[in-house]
Amino acid sequence: MSPRPTPAELLDAPELAILAVLRTTLDATVATLTSVHPDLYSPDDHVRDPVFPGSSAIAGTLITLIRALEELIDVYRRLADTARERAREHAPVDF
Repeated sequence: MSPRPTPAELLDAPELAILAVLRTTLDATVATLTSVHPDLYSPDDHVRDPVFPGSSAIAGTLITLIRALEELIDVYRRLADTARERAREHAPVDF
């Protein structure tokens, strides 16, 4: 699914614009959190962050919640696409 809605999609569902911005921001957030907390994907204890104990656990929880929110955004986008297609099918035909 394209992360950027088309102008036609925005005419029917303008909220897709801010959802696309949010989706991009969430992707950047996950990338940043995983780069700051490499221990999230490392079994090695020496990679732990001693400066902020517990921050990796919070980062991991944030990533889990972000992934769930991204899925919901994708579902919303698919529902908006379906609604737009149905509206097009039932639109009056011009002669």
